[in-house]
Amino acid sequence: MRKTVKEIFEMINNKELYYDQTTQRQFIYSNMTIQTEDGDISKAGNVIRSILQEKIQLPALFFWKRDDGKYNIHDGKQRILSLYYFCNPLNSENIQVTTKINGQEYSFNNLQKDWQDELLNYKFDIVVKEGNRELEEKSFDLINTNSVPLTEYECIRGLMYGKWFKGFEDFICQQGKILDNVPSEIGRGDRAIYFLRAYFNELKPSSNSWNITIRYNLNINRNNSFDCNANDFQRVIEIYNQIAQASKCDIQICLQIAQFIQKNKWNIKNIIEYYQLGIKETNDIKKWKIDAHYIAIANLMYRNIKCDYRRFFDKKDKSVLFNQKGKCWFEGCNVDTYDDLQVDHIKPWSEGGKTNLKNAQLLCKQHNASKKDLNYKDWKGNNVNKALAKNVNVESMSYVDAWNAFEKLAKKINDFSFEKVQNNSRINVERINDVSKKINLSEVESALLHDVRKKRNAISHRDEATIIISTILNDIDQKAFNSIIKKMEEYIESNKK
Repeated sequence: MRKTVKEIFEMINNKELYYDQTTQRQFIYSNMTIQTEDGDISKAGNVIRSILQEKIQLPALFFWKRDDGKYNIHDGKQRILSLYYFCNPLNSENIQVTTKINGQEYSFNNLQKDWQDELLNYKFDIVVKEGNRELEEKSFDLINTNSVPLTEYECIRGLMYGKWFKGFEDFICQQGKILDNVPSEIGRGDRAIYFLRAYFNELKPSSNSWNITIRYNLNINRNNSFDCNANDFQRVIEIYNQIAQASKCDIQICLQIAQFIQKNKWNIKNIIEYYQLGIKETNDIKKWKIDAHYIAIANLMYRNIKCDYRRFFDKKDKSVLFNQKGKCWFEGCNVDTYDDLQVDHIKPWSEGGKTNLKNAQLLCKQHNASKKDLNYKDWKGNNVNKALAKNVNVESMSYVDAWNAFEKLAKKINDFSFEKVQNNSRINVERINDVSKKINLSEVESALLHDVRKKRNAISHRDEATIIISTILNDIDQKAFNSIIKKMEEYIESNKK
């Protein structure tokens, strides 16, 4: 049968449809957040967004007909309650659900009337099953325990399969027959997902929007031929294979390292030797975060400095140092609680300082945080600017200048907007997206702005190691950026008139 959302609500209110039987879990969609093109949104809000913005027909609901002629929700409780609590904000449970449509946040009461009607008249296909309580419980168990959730790769593949995807999978399998660390069979894509992300330069672990970016690009290219040379992809995989063998790190880290090396066109021989020697020593290379790998490689190739293969001090090192002095080693600091002290490199690890007791000191959390990667003497003498100036003048970085130019014009453009940015924590990202839509920037130009923002933010941290990396990667496309600035200026002039 088919019923509208309004008719389902009436069944709930008239005690003809129940959703709180023991076979059903609690309503959880309101507390689960996902990333969309419009920013973070609760899964409950995304149900409404799927209907009103995406115009998606949601999967069928399952009702179980009881002996008394009434129904239990057998499958689909989260979808129904997402709608129920959204459309009934004064519900007895006081659960509030909002949604986002085209970037604007809405409650049911501030939806325009035709959207309210569209939502209430939305029809669900409903499958009805019936039987005794025992049969209901067995059916519930079968639905919820025998089902296998789709992997990230399977989700993307199912939605975007076409000529491009077939070419991608054929290429990966072909490489897997030649290279040891590439999957020769796709399977459920647990490993292939990283190669897919690598192709679109979306490997950063801190990024929550990689899935959206990949889907967007695949939607455009799904019927185009796969190009293994785009983004230097084939070369990146070849480098990845060598790095994986030498470092024994996980797939994502190795692919990120490979992209870093290829981007800078470095000779891989010295880097491979560095990892091969390091893996033979007592070390923690496999535990390094990606930034540590970037710093070590950048220093090796750019400054001829070999970072110690051992990156971290352990509990034994800390105990030895604590027994020696028992408090923060900074003169005048009396913090003496073991848990409030941290082991610090006297000569920074990024400067080639060894991770051993001769190069170790105990600092309280506050002093260690303020020291960052500076040499101890420079930091203690409060000569931070001089220490930073050894490598690069931060204020002269073109990424900083580029971002400042963009921000100056972006603020003027946002002044013309009826939908001003509200969330200060995401103001940079949302300002880029807002400006990109207004002046019709291409995908490439918008991506350039996001790259400028990320590099500018890295530099503004004034972390010496980060500045080294940013200096090496300072390859902003000035011609493309100047084109963006020109479009922004033209937009401002046209709106003045």
